[in-house]
Amino acid sequence: MLFSKNRFIPCTKGWTQLFRVMKLTAVILLTACLQVAATGNAQKVSLDLQNVSLEKVFKEIKKQTGFYFLYNNGELRKVGKVSVHVNNATVDEAIRQSLVSTGFTFPYC
Repeated sequence: MLFSKNRFIPCTKGWTQLFRVMKLTAVILLTACLQVAATGNAQKVSLDLQNVSLEKVFKEIKKQTGFYFLYNNGELRKVGKVSVHVNNATVDEAIRQSLVSTGFTFPYC
């Protein structure tokens, strides 16, 4: 029987195949866990705001979800007031709804 450099793990075909199966199982489990985490991250937002600034909309979304937004205050002030009415919508839907009349877009990252 041949031994590896480690001298504790025998290098036989059975062990090599077992390690490959274990690695594959670990990758599959990690992928499944990450998918569940990504699905659980789609938080819902309810907004009923009339004639408010986009800054106020973003602050309300932050209050409900904890998400932070990066934006240029000067550009947001040029837009003026917006109205948003969404109930139990995803953050993406709420932002898109608030930007409908502004000319701004919200890209996926």
